[in-house]
Amino acid sequence: SGHSGCGGPSQLTHNHRYISSNPNTTLYENDIYCHWRIHSTSGKIIRLRALWFELEDDNECDNDYLAIYDGKNARSPLIGKFCGNASLELISSHRYLSLYLNTNSHRQAKGFNITYDFVQASTGCGGNFYRCANNRCVPKIGICDGHNQCGDSSDEENCAASGVCKGTEYECPDNTCIPKNWVCDGSNDCGDLADEDNCGKQTGLSGCRSSAWQNGTSGSFSSMDYTGPISEYENDTECHWDINVPHGMFIKLTFDPDFEIEDGHAVCDTDRLTIFNGKDHSLVGEYCGDTAPDPIIIPSDHALVKFFSDEESSFKGFMVHWEAVDATGLPTEIKHDAGPDGCDQWINYSGPGIIQTPNFGSGKNYEVNTTCVWRIFGPEGYVIKVHFNDFGVEGSFLCKYDSVRIYDGPSTADDLLATICGRRVPRDEWSKTNNMMIAFYSDRSYNGKGINATFEAVKVTSDPQTHDTACTKRVTLRDNHGMLTSDLFDGVTEYPNDLLCRWTITAPAGKVITLTINSFQTEEDEDCQYDYVSITDGHKNTRLCGFVYPEYITSKRNSLNIRFVTDESIGGFGFNITYDVHDRIPACPNADDFRCNDNSCIRANQVCNGQDDCPGGTEELVCGNVATCGVPAITPAAGNTKIVGGKIAIPNSLPWQVSLRFLGSHMCGGTLIAPQWVATASHCFEENRDPKNWKIYAGKQHEKKDDPHQQLRDVVKVLMHDQYKAAEIDNDITLLKVDPPFTINDYVSVACLPTETAPDGTECMSSGWGETEGTGGAGILKQVALPVVNLQSCNASLDGGVTANMICAGFDAGGHDTCQGDSGGPFICKLSGKWQLEGIVSWGYGCAEPDSPGAYTRVENYIPWLQQNVGSHSP
Repeated sequence: SGHSGCGGPSQLTHNHRYISSNPNTTLYENDIYCHWRIHSTSGKIIRLRALWFELEDDNECDNDYLAIYDGKNARSPLIGKFCGNASLELISSHRYLSLYLNTNSHRQAKGFNITYDFVQASTGCGGNFYRCANNRCVPKIGICDGHNQCGDSSDEENCAASGVCKGTEYECPDNTCIPKNWVCDGSNDCGDLADEDNCGKQTGLSGCRSSAWQNGTSGSFSSMDYTGPISEYENDTECHWDINVPHGMFIKLTFDPDFEIEDGHAVCDTDRLTIFNGKDHSLVGEYCGDTAPDPIIIPSDHALVKFFSDEESSFKGFMVHWEAVDATGLPTEIKHDAGPDGCDQWINYSGPGIIQTPNFGSGKNYEVNTTCVWRIFGPEGYVIKVHFNDFGVEGSFLCKYDSVRIYDGPSTADDLLATICGRRVPRDEWSKTNNMMIAFYSDRSYNGKGINATFEAVKVTSDPQTHDTACTKRVTLRDNHGMLTSDLFDGVTEYPNDLLCRWTITAPAGKVITLTINSFQTEEDEDCQYDYVSITDGHKNTRLCGFVYPEYITSKRNSLNIRFVTDESIGGFGFNITYDVHDRIPACPNADDFRCNDNSCIRANQVCNGQDDCPGGTEELVCGNVATCGVPAITPAAGNTKIVGGKIAIPNSLPWQVSLRFLGSHMCGGTLIAPQWVATASHCFEENRDPKNWKIYAGKQHEKKDDPHQQLRDVVKVLMHDQYKAAEIDNDITLLKVDPPFTINDYVSVACLPTETAPDGTECMSSGWGETEGTGGAGILKQVALPVVNLQSCNASLDGGVTANMICAGFDAGGHDTCQGDSGGPFICKLSGKWQLEGIVSWGYGCAEPDSPGAYTRVENYIPWLQQNVGSHSP
């Protein structure tokens, strides 16, 4: 899977090589996506230039273009997008450059041939070239000439000061002036590293404005600005210190108590301070958070200390004091404690072993706020294999809550091999080196049974994970029905990195093609730039990524081009898509028409008019004016009861309330709106939206005990709103179809869709089996009365996260609220004598906290969506 998509490797580590858009043809291909990542050796940067360059030309470079990023991937700073006959010469800031070639479906050109070299970091652009702020190299003769050579105008900045530096200033090669005390401070202030040239190897700048060489019997060093007026270290920094004390002595490190590095939760995977024994380069420890480590004795006269900060948050930092100590009587091995949860282990491999989370096998779940880290050190010539015997970790998209992370080494600086969560037993994972780190983290809510896994060292004979080369060629399909799957698709295994898969589906003239998306999960990002599926029919292009997708996509023409692209990091389980060739379905005459289940069309005003206008009257199934909806046979309790604090609902007085069970366990609530249909929240399905993993109970009072009037049904269809936005939790609504339909009686019945808006201050009700926070009544259906809160006031309380698709409810004083486990359940108001589904439990900050109302999906905004999906998917 290491192909760029244009032939040849995508990972480039040689110190000199050529990159071509079309190595074997005179013109590059249409509709391709190629990528390369260049990785230089330590202490080197990358100088890159085009020998010739010719792509389709347009002003914005939106058609065919080469995008170059100053780092490991497309999340790194963009140096520029190049097209036409661009003059291309640039250098990297650090050790990586990433190149991405995109071409569309029309017009071709000669392409490009690019060469690169690894050069010393201090050499800059070299010769008579000026280094722009965006790292392009342009002729110095054009600086301050009024023309924007760089593309970011950096060659035209600070021009007034040219050649007139004061005695206290240093003149850079581009004639800009900087204070002399900035010279040799480890920071690239000139832009071409000229102010850091000739500083002397003995200085050994660490990048944190202090000497990397710490020699003698004592000393100190810190993160940048630790004692300065800013008191925050810089972002996107790598610093290092090399400590050497007299031979035969050991090194003692002591940390100032004012220690603050961004906390990486399970492991220090954001900002981190890492310490190594310099003798054998073995890991001593990795530190972050706001608790200073205890003093450390390193059994060596040589130690290495590294500090890394990413491009986001920064904090106070650290101060380290070191001293040489007499080795007599001191242990020659570092003892590591078992961590706050008793499950942190440094394992020097002596044979296969078992790792497991606390409480595993006891019938209890792991605790919230738990961290476990297992570091396994195997013998040389071996790799580490981990096999999961049992697995149950709270699931979410990209495992953003609880997770297991596996690294190819003992530190987060090593490559991340896998991030895992959910309730399926994962595949085996293999290291590529003789070390592995497995980190488990749980947040402050929800939990599962945990993990039990076996690890063993396996002698290297061949790649234990070899599989068929991932798809890089175009496949043309002409059958009337077929299936497309991503590489390695089985619903559990992540697809490989660095893929370019292409299919063309061609139908007879006059026919169209419908794709049915049965399963889909890739890396998520707002613009679908990393891993994505692109679907083009010559009329429209659709990009899909993440876990939100439409059920069907139908072409306008008789062909479809499909591309699956993945980058070099973070993946998903991939997709299963079937396609069918069929006659064109005529469009409805009016944009707001209702399409019946037989594809005929009726006018919008015929929906819920009391007459059967579609076959079977499917347009009348979910309405607010149905006589039997919203009128329970058993009257609910009134008053200001609460879920957190716990008053139990009268059995079967909330007959529309259902429990959504994922693999047998209660996950969310829902509301019965028709005998075969349940409305709930989309965020409940971030982990898994495969219907076969879900069942629904109605008529329940107890979460885990059987009830006399309960009914259990299989879920046969999950219709998530295709505009659901996980980051904003907007459009948080999903429809579930069950089979067979629920039997409507005195204990199970439906709520009405809203026919009027509940005014601010209206007291409504929510219910569920969610968290009670120790207030009693856990596992029994409870209800809470809450007033509707003004939307603008709510938005101020919830940090501006409320949209027009939401309704808020709660008390200023708190004390009454829904909580985790109530998600997807009803927020229901009694208006005009009927209980109407005004909202769906969606999100909030904490549970029952003051000045923190809950946010609910505003069902009123989705009535046409609900009616259309119920009507078109009902018999």
